[in-house]
Amino acid sequence: MNQIKIGRFIADCRKQKGLTQNQLAEKLGITDKAVSKWENGKSMPDVSLFTSLCDSLGITLNELLAGEHIPDEVLKEKSEEVLMGVIKSKRSIGVIQIIGSILMGVGIILFFIPAIKNLGSATGMGMVGIGLLLLVAGYIVKSNIIMQNYKWFLLKVVG
Repeated sequence: MNQIKIGRFIADCRKQKGLTQNQLAEKLGITDKAVSKWENGKSMPDVSLFTSLCDSLGITLNELLAGEHIPDEVLKEKSEEVLMGVIKSKRSIGVIQIIGSILMGVGIILFFIPAIKNLGSATGMGMVGIGLLLLVAGYIVKSNIIMQNYKWFLLKVVG
């Protein structure tokens, strides 16, 4: 799934229908800024809007997720391709979540070891620093803004 490709496709379909961003936004009950973000590839439409968006643009859900018009002859093939792309993206998110959790766990352990082991101040402070660094790194990995943009979408569509 290519967010930028999908955004361009939404823009092209909207223009073919002779709609402005504001008119499409009014039909969907959202702001024109949201439509602009979709079309610029900065965000994706909420899953709850898929049906009305597709109806407004005269496209299918498969076409929306593929970011292109799909001829009837290749519809089944393309549908499977789009679904597999969504599934692969969901798996990638799972791996990144696990890595983030591990980093956070190791960070917490390293943070508390000096207090438990009664280590010297230099060693203890070094472990606390590394622990905090790993804790922050784990948090950043788990809350990566790019992944958040896809996560809500993928979990609602696939999960």
